[in-house]
Amino acid sequence: MTNIEFNMATIGKCKCPECPVQAQSSCAMDKLDNLEKTMDYPPETTVAKEKEITSHPEHVPEAYCATGTATCPDLDPKNMCQCGTCDVWKENRLNEGEPGGYFCSKGKAP
Repeated sequence: MTNIEFNMATIGKCKCPECPVQAQSSCAMDKLDNLEKTMDYPPETTVAKEKEITSHPEHVPEAYCATGTATCPDLDPKNMCQCGTCDVWKENRLNEGEPGGYFCSKGKAP
C-alpha cells in the first residue's frame, strides 16, 4: 500500500465533493466554493495557485485519504461513503488497508 500524495492529480480524481457524507455540510460546501474560486485563475498563475492549494489541505474538502480526518464538524458519517467508486481508492488498492473508507472521519490511508 502506498501513501497517497496530496496533489492536484489526487484532488482532480477525488469523489469526496459528491459524497453523501458531506452533502449536507455547509462547512464542506463553503470550502468547495472557495476551492473552485481559487482554481479559476489565469494559466500563468497555475504553479503558484497549485502550491497554495496543496499547502493548505485543511481548506480542501476532499482527498481525505491523503490528508486525514476532515476539519468540518458537520459531516454525517451515517450516510453511505462512496470511496469504492473513487479512482484514487481503486488505483491505490485502498480496499486492502485500514480504514478502507470514511477517511473523512477515520483518518488518512496508511
